[in-house]
Amino acid sequence: FKDLPKEMFECAGMDGAGQFRIYRSIALPLSKPALGATAIFLFVICWNDLLYPLMLITEGAKKTLPLVLIDYKGEYFASYSMQFAAILVASLPMVVMYLFMQRTFQAGLTAGAVKG
Repeated sequence: FKDLPKEMFECAGMDGAGQFRIYRSIALPLSKPALGATAIFLFVICWNDLLYPLMLITEGAKKTLPLVLIDYKGEYFASYSMQFAAILVASLPMVVMYLFMQRTFQAGLTAGAVKG
């Protein structure tokens, strides 16, 4: 929010807008692309987290999806078709989230890339 123009906030304050109104009407819409890109990155990081749950979760019923995908590999065999099918199903929520937020994500990544 530091990079947003201060003049816009000052004008809104002079027009009688309170702090919450300034945030809701000016700051939030201007920072929507950056917040969308951050939300997608955070979702992917949390969805793919492996090491932290691997160290803390010992019960089978509480395992996260990456831990379950590791369990598809047996000690003496590996069912690759089952592994690839599970990986495909596990990646679908990330693809769906990207498709819903595609415009916001691309605008957030390209914001400020070219000046002028």
